[in-house]
Amino acid sequence: MVIHKQLLIRKDSLFGIDFQTPQLNSVTPTPNFIVDGSSQLGLLFSFSEDMKTDVKPVVSFDAGNGPDNDSLALVLTYNDGQSIWNSAQLFTAKFDVDGSHPLDSDPIAVGLTVATDLAGNPFPGSNESGVFIVDTKEPTCVSLTTDPVDPVVITTDLDFDVTVVMDQTLDNTVTPTITFANSNGNYSISGWGYSQTTDVDDTYSFTVTHNGTEEELEEIMSITGFKDLAGNVQVIACLDTFDVDTDRPDVVSVTVTDDKICGDDDEGTVDVVITFDEEMNNAVARISHLISIL
Repeated sequence: MVIHKQLLIRKDSLFGIDFQTPQLNSVTPTPNFIVDGSSQLGLLFSFSEDMKTDVKPVVSFDAGNGPDNDSLALVLTYNDGQSIWNSAQLFTAKFDVDGSHPLDSDPIAVGLTVATDLAGNPFPGSNESGVFIVDTKEPTCVSLTTDPVDPVVITTDLDFDVTVVMDQTLDNTVTPTITFANSNGNYSISGWGYSQTTDVDDTYSFTVTHNGTEEELEEIMSITGFKDLAGNVQVIACLDTFDVDTDRPDVVSVTVTDDKICGDDDEGTVDVVITFDEEMNNAVARISHLISIL
């Protein structure tokens, strides 16, 4: 007797069909706000299916029109060694941050290409808008004005007002540092506050008051420590100079043309020369005199 064995083969075990194009589920940035001081940007890409992990995808950025794309290339540098496939469906791209290049961008779009699923279907590419923001630009002084325009601190007018305008919105919880190079201890600051010139809270105003200590010099005022909303701190100080003359004039000498007045002289003149230690206002003169003849 011959026994014939029949081998049953399931049709679905012969081959598989996969024409489905892989899709990108999400892009997650870490952090989503790049500032001066950030060291690295991480972008986690999540795919809809398992992908070939022997080739790393190519990441691109679009910062919109204008020069921002060129600046962005200076700020972010692809770190190939730290960019890896975490799993068959997760890829992390790492970019080193160089905050020395100032950039204040709109939300940046992220593009992705060169990826293939296990069946060989190519990823069609993606462009996700508004993924992260770069602000590595420190606040910078636009203008510094005083009232009066060229203040001279004197004993009868010891204060003046200052207005500083910066190039972006500032953190109005931060009080800047105001210093005076030559006699810092002789000044006080009052009446300070934030207001708007172009952007919200981009303007800082205050009053400077000298304590009246006698001195004559050119003073240098420096304002530092402004911080923008991204946390970037002002690097270049706002500077201004003004004159201080609270030194009262002193008499150096008094001389007369004739130090003897004879009793027979019932009229005549005596010239008196008074020398001061600094230039005087020759439009103002008041001389009190008392002559006593014994």
